[in-house]
Amino acid sequence: MVPYIHRDSRLKALHTITGKMTLLVTSDNVFLDAQPNLIRSCSVLTNMVEDCDDTALVPIPNVNYSTMLSIIEFSNPGKVSNADDRMLEILLAADFLGYEELLDYGARIVANSLKGKTAQQIRTYFGI
Repeated sequence: MVPYIHRDSRLKALHTITGKMTLLVTSDNVFLDAQPNLIRSCSVLTNMVEDCDDTALVPIPNVNYSTMLSIIEFSNPGKVSNADDRMLEILLAADFLGYEELLDYGARIVANSLKGKTAQQIRTYFGI
């Protein structure tokens, strides 16, 4: 399920309709409805939402929209895709959000993809 995307101009109307909401604001200024299972999984989001009142705009400046979609997809049971080409970006975002389950999963994927590679290939993979 793709979350409902909001732009700045739609935010006021959405708040009027729903009353209570938590929106994630990505680094590229896209507003996403925060799903409860995602908030529970990410310690940073949990703490930020608990500290807010009825309306929470939670900025996630280190995570862009496309990466956040991958994280949201992972948080939905049975909806995991293998995003190998973007896994390092996803791992950095998961670390920023405190999403331990995704960090563990991503570390296994990266470790498996590095098996049998030379030192030079590993340097290239990590951009070193």
